[in-house]
Amino acid sequence: MTTGTYLGGYPSDKFAFPRSYAYLLTTVGDSNDVEVDGDTITMFISRPLNYGIVYVLNDFIWPWSSNRYTLDFVVYDCWWFFGTDGVHHPQAFTVNYWQRAPLGINSISIIQPLAGTFEALIPLPHQPPGYWTPAPIPPYN
Repeated sequence: MTTGTYLGGYPSDKFAFPRSYAYLLTTVGDSNDVEVDGDTITMFISRPLNYGIVYVLNDFIWPWSSNRYTLDFVVYDCWWFFGTDGVHHPQAFTVNYWQRAPLGINSISIIQPLAGTFEALIPLPHQPPGYWTPAPIPPYN
């Protein structure tokens, strides 16, 4: 059972996006101080107080693939922590998929509602070389 509360997504919870089109994952909230460790993203609101939020992604989101996923399956779990008590406190979140202006880069955004507007940009792995285009045609002799 997960700890966090998924509040919804934009454009909708069941909006399906091709993972191959997402180039960034962003966190929006009270801090842009983040650490990424595999499928886990930790946003530190205060390192001296050991206060922050943990987002655990489903294991199919981080690696590049040509599959489609819905926004309600991006985050597996989410909680906030304080100090060294080890308690996982429930944290609400939303997930959006949008195009970032002015570059037109598609991104998945995990948002901490009713919080700050600090944004951390985390590049996602992209397609392997040659995936979108065929191998070059060998020259004629």
